[in-house]
Amino acid sequence: MEASSRKRKASEEPEPERQQPPKTCRIDTSLLSLSDHVILEIIKYLKSTDLLVLSQVCLRLSAIAADESLWKVVDTAEKPVVASEFRKILKFASKKTIKFVIGGFASQSRNNLTPSILEVIRTKCPDVKEFTLTNCHIDANEYVNF
Repeated sequence: MEASSRKRKASEEPEPERQQPPKTCRIDTSLLSLSDHVILEIIKYLKSTDLLVLSQVCLRLSAIAADESLWKVVDTAEKPVVASEFRKILKFASKKTIKFVIGGFASQSRNNLTPSILEVIRTKCPDVKEFTLTNCHIDANEYVNF
């Protein structure tokens, strides 16, 4: 009888409280969940060509990528772009742009520097301190009146 009373006592004891599994919370970890200031701090390390690609993702990133502080140096030496892409980059250049490093293709068939591009640089960026051309093919006949 003692064994059955032990069983009853054991069954009468309250069961220990079960721990509820922690409630899951969803944390948005996408780039766009960050503030504009934080995104700007991150993308300031991108090259000009990468900033151009980022600016084409969405309107918000385009607005952030247009910040003049990102375009003090325009550098396409590592990833040369054709003239039409370089014109897109020049939309972001401003009076605060002080350095251009333009990488080319060194072939006559792929031109990335034209007289009109040079004119845009001259007018939009009057305070350029350094202008470097790497592997750019320049047809002197096109620049006679420049």
